[in-house]
Amino acid sequence: MIDLDRALDIVRSVPVRARTETIPLGDALHRVLAAEVFSLIDSPPFDKSAMDGFAVGGLDDSPALRIVDTWPRERRRTAAWERGNARAS
Repeated sequence: MIDLDRALDIVRSVPVRARTETIPLGDALHRVLAAEVFSLIDSPPFDKSAMDGFAVGGLDDSPALRIVDTWPRERRRTAAWERGNARAS
């Protein structure tokens, strides 16, 4: 048996040959989109919640996060991004 690091090296060395296909929406469960999708309208067309989401650092393993900034979509983000911080929108 090989160790984990060697196994990961082998897997990572294999080129990924991503392909795309067009399928009916009903067959799309458990699939991944090939590109981002954006809506031309807001749905619902009004503010439904105080917070729509949170942004955190992808490598942040902090046990608790401190919200350092909140912003509407049209305002620029200003708070410093540091380990242990999160942003709410």
